[in-house]
Amino acid sequence: AVLASNVGGIAGIIRDNQNGLLFSARDVHALTDKLLWLVSDAPLRERLAVQGQRDVYSRFGREQVIDQIEALYLEVLGQSS
Repeated sequence: AVLASNVGGIAGIIRDNQNGLLFSARDVHALTDKLLWLVSDAPLRERLAVQGQRDVYSRFGREQVIDQIEALYLEVLGQSS
């Protein structure tokens, strides 16, 4: 399971309590609370881990990345003509 600080583009990848847990940057109390919650709740860890893995494969799996790179190449080649 993922526990991450809600900075930069992280919120675009991690959805709080869906595929991971987010806490505000530099909020030690929030980090502690979420970490204790994660450690004490095995079903939560399992659910977050499973959903996180599904999300990673669906968004960043080999086929998706290859498709994105190919689309970028085609776009660049189309613009240079």
